[in-house]
Amino acid sequence: MHPAYTAPDTVTKSVREYLAGPLDFADPKKGGREIRNIAYDNTVGLRVQLGLDVIAVVSGQLEAIQKDVAAAGKFSVDLK
Repeated sequence: MHPAYTAPDTVTKSVREYLAGPLDFADPKKGGREIRNIAYDNTVGLRVQLGLDVIAVVSGQLEAIQKDVAAAGKFSVDLK
C-alpha cells in the first residue's frame, strides 16, 4: 500500500483504523422515529442536530463563533 495511506501521521490512516474497529452507533429505530417526528414538526428549522453528542459539538462551535463576532464588532462601529 502507498505510504500516503499508511504513514502514522496521516488522517487516512486514522480513519482506516477507526473504521476497522467496532463502531458504536445509536439505535437506528430510535433515530428513524425521531427523523419521522422531525418531518412532521413545523417548528423545526432546516438544520437539525440529532444526538446529544452532535448538540454538544455544535454548542461548542456556537460559543466560538459568538466570541469571534464579539471581537470583530469593534471593526464595524463606524461602518454602514
